[in-house]
Amino acid sequence: ATRLASRRAKKGAGSPDFEMWPKLANNKHEVGSIGICKVLLMNDTNYPCWIVLVPAKNNLVEVADLPEKEQEIVWKEVQFCATTLQKLFPCDKMNIASIGNICPQLHIHVTCRKDGDVAWPGPCYGAAPPKPYTDDELEAMLKKLRTALGCQ
Repeated sequence: ATRLASRRAKKGAGSPDFEMWPKLANNKHEVGSIGICKVLLMNDTNYPCWIVLVPAKNNLVEVADLPEKEQEIVWKEVQFCATTLQKLFPCDKMNIASIGNICPQLHIHVTCRKDGDVAWPGPCYGAAPPKPYTDDELEAMLKKLRTALGCQ
């Protein structure tokens, strides 16, 4: 059975009382934590890999809401994830975005894009219905990401 982030990602390493908005956790699987951020896998195989980093701190909307030192840590975690994903899933373009118009809790998308994917060259956000992982695909992807990212 799969474990959606909405079932597991309620508490985080960043703050002991961290609570993820259910709307943000919806249709994602928890990979684990790296430093300040929780890492979630979008349940969408339309793209080689699409993760979302969520700083495990409450009441954040913008990166600027974090203290300066924590902003640096978050951006280093984003860069680490992007570099790691590029090695695991060579792609034509790495999309990194913090939009938050639908869910204002601070989160950062890191998406491997390929020329010719269902949304290319436009943005992937809402471009096509998600194509969920099978149980076997999900298990393999989570193992691959957890190993490569060193998630706890």
